[in-house]
Amino acid sequence: MRIAIGLLAVLGMMASPALAGTIDLSSYAHGAKLGGVTIDGVTITATNNNSNHPNLPIVFDSLEENTADPDLESPFSKGNLSGQSLGKLIIIAENSTDANGDGLIDRPDDEAAGGVIKFSFANPITAIWMNLIDIEVSENGGFFAVIKSGGTVVSELEFSSYTESGNDFEDTSIVFGNHSANAIKPLTAAALSASTDDEGFTNTFTSFDSFEIHFKGSGAVGAVNFTVVPLPNAAWMGLGLIGFIGAVRLLRRRRRLAM
Repeated sequence: MRIAIGLLAVLGMMASPALAGTIDLSSYAHGAKLGGVTIDGVTITATNNNSNHPNLPIVFDSLEENTADPDLESPFSKGNLSGQSLGKLIIIAENSTDANGDGLIDRPDDEAAGGVIKFSFANPITAIWMNLIDIEVSENGGFFAVIKSGGTVVSELEFSSYTESGNDFEDTSIVFGNHSANAIKPLTAAALSASTDDEGFTNTFTSFDSFEIHFKGSGAVGAVNFTVVPLPNAAWMGLGLIGFIGAVRLLRRRRRLAM
């Protein structure tokens, strides 16, 4: 009984751990359609700036050769991921051609007119980070990200924030341009909420549940990772208590069998 009380006390003091998530594309083939697909609690959708082209996010495997878009083939020639091979990316499809009916886009290519790739999270998150691929210098104007919580825009951040001297989000390792690849450091709700460099938004927020990447032209995103809002301590304690009760029952059963 003393052990039980002690364990319950420890559970009560435990802080719920933050949960890390990732959009794992390893099981998706080159040209796989991701529209409406949910991966690790994240639903992916896209809007094409060209109204004659599909609103379709798809997988582009940067390890493929002789593709419809050499600018997205590894290894990349500039940026803080220069020289690295990055594997599978997400792009907005320029076409939806699937002549052989295998469910894959035959010649994946990113939309030259740009558009929006949206990530909707089943549970609120506190941070997100990713790789941005082939972002042309001439296309830096316009919002890089639109962050929403409960359907309300709480922050917006431009590509230029990363290369603008003195900006809260400046990162001198980032180099945009043709055939570039850059790892974007974690964007946290705390940093976005505290900054006035996120397009002047002054509202305070601790989490968000939607992240939109706005492309003015071609480009891709990969290695999307995020941190989910921790469970309340009471919920975490409840989960621990369930496990504890199971362990106690197992121990009692073993004692009975040993008698």
